[in-house]
Amino acid sequence: MQKTVSIIIPFHNEPIYTVFNVLTSINNQIGINFEKVEVILVNDGGPELPNGKDTFRLLKNLDVIFYH
Repeated sequence: MQKTVSIIIPFHNEPIYTVFNVLTSINNQIGINFEKVEVILVNDGGPELPNGKDTFRLLKNLDVIFYH
């Protein structure tokens, strides 16, 4: 299925919990067909995330694409 909504989230030097809180808020929305939503995280030159994309594996509803 083609995604119809892309949420692009740039970040630079934010603590991992800040990024996780943003993604958790999206993940907990009600009435959204998450099969049509993708979240694109763009690390704008900050340090690598611990465990990369696996950091967000607890967010079952989200299709997270990660760019460094």
